[in-house]
Amino acid sequence: MYFTDANIDFAHAKMARGESLSDKEASAFYNALRTVNHEMTHNTSAIKQADYCNSPEAFAIEEAITEEMAHQITIDELRADGDIDMLRWVESHPHDRATLGVYRPQREGIAQVLDYGEVPQEERRAILEKMSMDIPDTDDRIAELAKYVAKAQGISQSDAVDVVRGVMFVQGINPTLRQRVLDGQL
Repeated sequence: MYFTDANIDFAHAKMARGESLSDKEASAFYNALRTVNHEMTHNTSAIKQADYCNSPEAFAIEEAITEEMAHQITIDELRADGDIDMLRWVESHPHDRATLGVYRPQREGIAQVLDYGEVPQEERRAILEKMSMDIPDTDDRIAELAKYVAKAQGISQSDAVDVVRGVMFVQGINPTLRQRVLDGQL
């Protein structure tokens, strides 16, 4: 994390001198903060790496939760620090690589599942936080997501589990294989 630390230290030093960050520097700073929060979220997650690396859907769910939480924690920290300039930068650069973050297909998958479950945006953080901190088993995480899908779509819990597994499996496999599945080749 040497470059991450260096980007954070550089940005803090520059801001302490009252200087503004360039777009490139702001992007590097936000990316560094988000990366630290991503890895810290993994380290405090209820699920262990050996457990979520065993299946595409487990991997997709863990990385989606972790990355979503990392962005939210980073924004919370910027707010707590009163860093209005960085908050404005984030808001005005929604398509920057740093603000987009990583694990986008996996995050799109979990967003799709939560959309199927008709979960309001303002409730999603609490659900993801609960899954991250309190649910150490992939099957239980899938069941948690499936209960929203089942209720909203009027389907059985078993069918909803299949929906969640299917969406997250496709988002968890490598990009080449994922495209073949989406194209109906597999």
